[in-house]
Amino acid sequence: MKRIFILVTVLAVIAAGCKNYDDRFDDLNGQIATLTTQVQALQGVATQVTSLQTEIGNIRKSIQDDIQTAVAGVSTTLNTSLTNAQTTLNGEIAKLQTALNDAAENSLSQDDIAKLKSELQTTLAAAQKTALDTALETLQAKLTELEKTLATAASGALSQADLDQLKEEIETQLAQVKEDLEESLGEGGFHSGSVTITSSGGWEATKRQLGSKTEFSIPKEGKFEIDTTKGLSDSEVDELIAWVAEITLIHGNLKITHTGKEKVIKFAKLRSVTDLDDSQLHAHYPELTSAGVITLDGKIETVKLPKLTTLKGFAGHSIDLDEGTELTLSALASYEEDLTIDLGGSEATIDLSALKNVYSLKDDGTKKEDKTLTIIGPQEVSLPELTT
Repeated sequence: MKRIFILVTVLAVIAAGCKNYDDRFDDLNGQIATLTTQVQALQGVATQVTSLQTEIGNIRKSIQDDIQTAVAGVSTTLNTSLTNAQTTLNGEIAKLQTALNDAAENSLSQDDIAKLKSELQTTLAAAQKTALDTALETLQAKLTELEKTLATAASGALSQADLDQLKEEIETQLAQVKEDLEESLGEGGFHSGSVTITSSGGWEATKRQLGSKTEFSIPKEGKFEIDTTKGLSDSEVDELIAWVAEITLIHGNLKITHTGKEKVIKFAKLRSVTDLDDSQLHAHYPELTSAGVITLDGKIETVKLPKLTTLKGFAGHSIDLDEGTELTLSALASYEEDLTIDLGGSEATIDLSALKNVYSLKDDGTKKEDKTLTIIGPQEVSLPELTT
């Protein structure tokens, strides 16, 4: 009887233990089922995220395509505007040269010549402004189109962060287009504003600002000033010399401070300048035909102005070259004030072969009063055309 009781007890314990394991297995199976459901849900979310990323990529590409199309449209308009502006500018430049030639031939007053220059510069500036305004109006229209495209995209699946990033990309590209547009307009050759080259940093900034411009209109408060004594290296002086050699017109004052004896800053193509102050050892302007007041004094050795025909006068009506060896004014036909030329010694040479008269004029262009020409230094002076 005792054995039977023990056996029943053992069976009861085993049965209870089996039930406990069954409950645990059921609980584990439930957790597994829950996890499986969660994994499937996450897989669905992953699929949706991938689909959303693909959609965002497609929208982004569409907007980028619109940006490129807009940029291309601006470039086309820009090219057309530049072509029209350049044609206008070329025509006005030709008018200037004709007007200056007529001025020289017909002995127009300096005031008349200054008026002609002023009128032309106003026309040139207006032509440049018209081209820029037209291109920028087109740019604004393209920007409006892009904003509409962006608004359409906002109604889709793009997040605010995506929209902000796209907007930043668009604004960056448009800013670059505007910068390229203004730089391209500047390549037409005309610049209105001051130019100062006084140091290495100044030269680098000037190169970026002015590019390949060759014509300058300097406001009264501005200046075109070159000073190589304040930090320009030899290589930068070489660059500077090559750059200024292409400049053709300076409507304003030009001042040069350069003591390099071997490297002359020569404005090889400059045809006209308002006032000129040059203290180089060698002042050479092979194409200069028209100038206002020219300042030449001190330790200058050679001055070459072989085509200068129209001149308001030398500063103080004096050319005082303590160490001068050569002065070439072979195209200057008249001078309206007393003029003193003082060179460094008897070996110096002077070419005034076209000088016909030294006297002031009446309003009708006839002689008013004889003036005095004083030449000091050279052993010989030839004045074959002088009549007074």
